[in-house]
Amino acid sequence: MASKSSCGSFGPVFLRLCLGIVFIWAGLGKVIGTTVVKGADAAALKEMGVTPKTATVQGASGTPAPENGDSLEVSNAYLLALMLKNSSKPAEGASRALWPQQLSDGRLPGYCAYACVLTELVGGALVLVGALTRLCAFGIATVMATAMWLTQIGPAVASGKTKFGFLPDIPAFGPGWDHLFLQFSLFSMAMALVWLGCGTLGLDRVLFRPPPPPKPKPQPVAAE
Repeated sequence: MASKSSCGSFGPVFLRLCLGIVFIWAGLGKVIGTTVVKGADAAALKEMGVTPKTATVQGASGTPAPENGDSLEVSNAYLLALMLKNSSKPAEGASRALWPQQLSDGRLPGYCAYACVLTELVGGALVLVGALTRLCAFGIATVMATAMWLTQIGPAVASGKTKFGFLPDIPAFGPGWDHLFLQFSLFSMAMALVWLGCGTLGLDRVLFRPPPPPKPKPQPVAAE
């Protein structure tokens, strides 16, 4: 029967497995997946430096269009950049902005978006193999805390429609909680790894091998 210490140190492996797979998939989806944006969103992306050199520009008919065409096909990471830029201004009916204005000027939203993508992709891969586990898990927890604020908690607080002062005002057992619960679950799992480390199986065990315990000092022999 396994000891309590070995069971406790093996538990983080399952947390790493879940977080690693989820965030590698999420990061790849933002890098490889593409979406066509139009109108004001396309113009906002061009202000961030997204040009035909970094995105596919198409007209409404799908034929090549000039640089000021009416649509841009961009990687999904730029959708996050748009969300950050739009969150720097109070939404309709909201009392405050959700994102600092200082981080929404020029190309900063794009840089922040790709910082998030790298945290998900690289951090997820390192967590999966158990390397720099605590640091990467903290980065993932920060990403999830930001996601909860921008998509769930922040809009509720800004609009004044909350329960308990910060939760969205939706029916307690109705639809709408699944997204927030998923984000909170991933955040909690990442924070658990911050405290627990990689567990029994992981590269951190090799990279940061603890020093051997000191040898016990010989006890003096009592004189008869």
